[in-house]
Amino acid sequence: MTKREADIIWAPSEELVSSCALTHFMQVLSKKAGCTFSNYHELHSWSVNNPQIFWPEVLRFLEICGEGAVTPAYHTDEGPTPLAREWFPDFSLNFADNLLNGPGDAPAIVSWSENRLVRRFARIDLQRRVGAVAEFLKRMGIVPGDRVFGYLPHIPEAITCMLGAAKVGAAWSSCGTDYQVDGVVTRIEKVRPKVLIVAASYVWRGEVCHLDQTINSIVSRVSGVQAIIVVDYLGTGDVRIKSNPTCAVAAYNELPETNLPWKTGPLFPFNHPLYILFSSGTTGTPKGIVHGAGGTLLEHKKEHILHSDVRAGDRFFYQTSTSWMMWNWLVSGLSSLATLVLYDGDPFCEDGEILWRLANDERVTHFGTAAAYLGELFKRNLAPGKKFALSELRAIFSTGSALAPQIFDYVQQSIKPLWLQSISGGTDIVGCFGIGCPVLPVRRGEVQCKSLGYDVAVFNAAGERITDQQGELVCAAPAPSMPVKFLDDPDGKS
Repeated sequence: MTKREADIIWAPSEELVSSCALTHFMQVLSKKAGCTFSNYHELHSWSVNNPQIFWPEVLRFLEICGEGAVTPAYHTDEGPTPLAREWFPDFSLNFADNLLNGPGDAPAIVSWSENRLVRRFARIDLQRRVGAVAEFLKRMGIVPGDRVFGYLPHIPEAITCMLGAAKVGAAWSSCGTDYQVDGVVTRIEKVRPKVLIVAASYVWRGEVCHLDQTINSIVSRVSGVQAIIVVDYLGTGDVRIKSNPTCAVAAYNELPETNLPWKTGPLFPFNHPLYILFSSGTTGTPKGIVHGAGGTLLEHKKEHILHSDVRAGDRFFYQTSTSWMMWNWLVSGLSSLATLVLYDGDPFCEDGEILWRLANDERVTHFGTAAAYLGELFKRNLAPGKKFALSELRAIFSTGSALAPQIFDYVQQSIKPLWLQSISGGTDIVGCFGIGCPVLPVRRGEVQCKSLGYDVAVFNAAGERITDQQGELVCAAPAPSMPVKFLDDPDGKS
């Protein structure tokens, strides 16, 4: 046995390979494109070399809802940067409608908090709350192209408020309540939102943290905010906005709902701004990156359905905050008819067991977290698999940093022998360069594969492709989820 063979810690079953969407997609594509793929790597190479065929076929296969022609995939004229393209110029959609489709009685969100607050929402509940937020935004004069900012923990209200903004064509930006005032203000000043959505309080390590002073400090330092929605999900009482008496203030729970059937929203261009995410700030102040609705949706559905085998009815969890792009990635799981499972609070509550109790009790099928979290479990010598059956759990995602080889073994031995996906992506594509693959084995210390359609390579300082050496990870060809633009960068030179 070679070392490479010995490093295999998991291999897909014949049933998984035959039933997964990726295999079905390969069969469909083979018929339409008139070519055959003997393995995943051939498919990936073809996807990179034939983008004008590949991306429309992905869009059709994933059943993205919208109107218009799906060819050409992009205009060939260069944009403000060498890799910038106007994707699907003749196709339009509504992002919120794509996420809120499906049977109204189907479970949409299960939310846990460290204080054992458990809430459940069906799709019809989301539709009503999203409709209420959208109507409020329209009453406040929000029009397509305006911006909304959320200062919220990882709770259902963050999702419904984002979708309410997307429904009317406003761009969404957010950060978690772990951010201090200066960090929040820096982002709000760059986004320049007309509506600010804030939590009245949040819970952390057994304490309820009130945000009255923080919110008033933020509001006193930013301009242009015309309305504020206050989310009091813990029932701690109203926040009195003293610093800007001219702002309209509304309580989230008091936004009027309607029992009328769900109405689809207006359609917007494929590249219409959806999210404003921020770079880490390691090379200066954080930069605002604008992502389009169509590219984000297409990439996320591709990653969830083809790469991660997320199926209708699955229970999809990610340990994240509204500051991290993995929050945006998780939310798109609604478009695959999965139930989102959320957690708000300290992940090491109950002696490090709370997330695994959640995964067990809520029948989580896909569990996402950071490599640092798995590393900490390893250091604490915790073995969740010894206490919890985790009978429905099929896959674990790990990202945020490289997953050490010994953690691959730890997961198999102390949590569950399963499909461990070490994924690698970034805010710049709001997705993954390297990701899982349901038809390939998992090798200790490795990312399974390059993401379909992405010409991912490593370059040296001379701009040359290299292998088996350290260098810069680069996507060397256009792809739909690349940024639409950067904030305050009219000439594309940022």
